[in-house]
Amino acid sequence: MVFAELASLITMVVIGTIIVHLSVSFAGIKNASLKKAFFVALVGSFVGILLGWIPLAGLVIVFVVVMVLVRLAYFTTWPKAFVASVVFLIAIWIVTYLINHLLS
Repeated sequence: MVFAELASLITMVVIGTIIVHLSVSFAGIKNASLKKAFFVALVGSFVGILLGWIPLAGLVIVFVVVMVLVRLAYFTTWPKAFVASVVFLIAIWIVTYLINHLLS
């Protein structure tokens, strides 16, 4: 059971890193790097696992945490952090939906 949770966390961090990097680039943030994307994805994944079970509040909390992390990690403006967070959450939702339907 612990192995499955660890594998899930690692998968979400890897996929999250790629998606954060792409969403930050899409938002027009200049100093995009995989190192910063990994940090945002790692913390965002932990928060998502801890609070993702709460139906609506969990999603809102994860969104706010990711937006603040993008703002602080990339030293960018709030509107750009907002756009990057929206793109990130939409992409994560699509990937999660596809994975759940492909594996079931």
